[in-house]
Amino acid sequence: MRYMLMLFGDFEAFDTPPGTPEFDALMAEYVAFETHLAEAGIEQTSEQLDHPKLAHVLRLRNGERLMSDGPFPESKEHLGGYYIVDVPSLDEAIRLAAMLPDAKSGAVEIRPIIEH
Repeated sequence: MRYMLMLFGDFEAFDTPPGTPEFDALMAEYVAFETHLAEAGIEQTSEQLDHPKLAHVLRLRNGERLMSDGPFPESKEHLGGYYIVDVPSLDEAIRLAAMLPDAKSGAVEIRPIIEH
């Protein structure tokens, strides 16, 4: 079964410049996670999303298109990226999600993908 692991965190905390020890340590955690997936033979897809200030939200109300900038400015945590993993169970998806650095400083939402 495929699960989406959605990574939520405080984007200001990710403004650490590349090349600093903090940035390198964080990236090393993601590389270790992806290495674990590869060594375990777990198929995955992942993408990092750009800063929430570049997001746009569309809502249709009574046939009218309503646009706003950014997701929810009052929220500190924003969707920053995702992994889609193909694993045999929810327990395995939870185990993998717990390995992500976002679980320590933000949140990881685990959601099954409906197969059509």
